[in-house]
Amino acid sequence: MKAMLLVVFVVVLLFFWVGAETSRRNKQIEKAFSGRESLTIEQFYSRYFQDKGIPFSIVAGVVKTLEEQLNADMSRIRPDDDFSKILEFFWAYDDMADVAIVVEFEKLFDIVISNDEAESTHTIADIVNLIHFKREAR
Repeated sequence: MKAMLLVVFVVVLLFFWVGAETSRRNKQIEKAFSGRESLTIEQFYSRYFQDKGIPFSIVAGVVKTLEEQLNADMSRIRPDDDFSKILEFFWAYDDMADVAIVVEFEKLFDIVISNDEAESTHTIADIVNLIHFKREAR
């Protein structure tokens, strides 16, 4: 009976901890993207990347991968958003997310990203440009 009560207590604590972490994370996301309009992927692409000759598929793939791997709505992301500064909080919730994102980019775009390239890529524009460059070099 005591073991069962302990398990229930641990489950309840875990439930509240996850809820508090989710709330904290959502507040950080809101703070980072505060005051920005949501853009569809088409609007984001046409506003920031279309005139640079970067294919839509790269931009859409980057945004979709970030949404899936970070479990966050990226409709208010901008090209100069920096994962080493304003968006650094994402790594506090999953310290392996950066590795998972790189692996997913490599699979999705059939490229190889070196550790040095990954470490020097901080912004959304950096990511899109790196992938575009690597795809063009093939």
